[in-house]
Amino acid sequence: MEQKPVQGQEALAPPSADIAQRYLDEAEAVLHRRGHVVDRRALAWLQIANGVITAVYLVAMAVALRGDGAGTSQVILFSFLLWGQLASGMAQRSGMQWRLTAFRWPLLLAGGLLIVAALVVFGFVVWDQEFPAFGMWIPAALVLFGFGGYGAVQLARASDDPRPPRARPAPLPRGARWGTVLVGVAMGVLAMLGSAPDGALTSILLVLIVLMLFAWIVAARTEMGLPTLGASWRWPHLVAFAASACMLSLVVLVDGVPVLTGVLCGLGIVALLVAVSFVPGRGLRD
Repeated sequence: MEQKPVQGQEALAPPSADIAQRYLDEAEAVLHRRGHVVDRRALAWLQIANGVITAVYLVAMAVALRGDGAGTSQVILFSFLLWGQLASGMAQRSGMQWRLTAFRWPLLLAGGLLIVAALVVFGFVVWDQEFPAFGMWIPAALVLFGFGGYGAVQLARASDDPRPPRARPAPLPRGARWGTVLVGVAMGVLAMLGSAPDGALTSILLVLIVLMLFAWIVAARTEMGLPTLGASWRWPHLVAFAASACMLSLVVLVDGVPVLTGVLCGLGIVALLVAVSFVPGRGLRD
């Protein structure tokens, strides 16, 4: 089926109906193979989830910083960075590809301008106490409209894609299991520290845990790396992580949480992630 043009020769005759049909069959086979590797529906849903989660975290961070809660903002930043690393693993699992084509440049430019606008408004909300409090919803709305809306468009475009084969559940590898447990321990300790009285020791411990996260990000390509966890987790692990993140945020954002309540929440987070580490993760696709 190869047709290599020869310089100086006349153009080849159009292919016969049989050869043209074989070309079409081969093109359809290529699309089928892409469906096994690239799951555009999953990537679109992940884009929508990223928009929603980023919007929620922007509001939570604005509330923390307007209340002069430096330690609280560190905890919120910690959980947001955790999600970012996990989401990168999910995107890689679904076959996400970074290609700077001519079509993508306007989207990247529009996304960059949207982020700049959201950050400018966010800065006014955080550092200008006279700025109206409802302004903290503006950056969240911009992010939700931009990134969530782009995900919705991508989801509509992928509506006709063939369903990719489902991955068979399989036990988490040892590294991913221990990484899941470590996520629970880190978030649980943060919940305990978040309810502790303000003091030098609490602040130092919070900083140390955040530094541990950065060290963990550096080790992203290991078996216990966060992207590896994101690629291995299924919906039970994600639900457990979301519940833990909500519990952690409430403990550090709500004023006057008793220390015992924070300790119990922290222990609950650890127990939840330890339990879910024994739930099967994603295995090979059929």
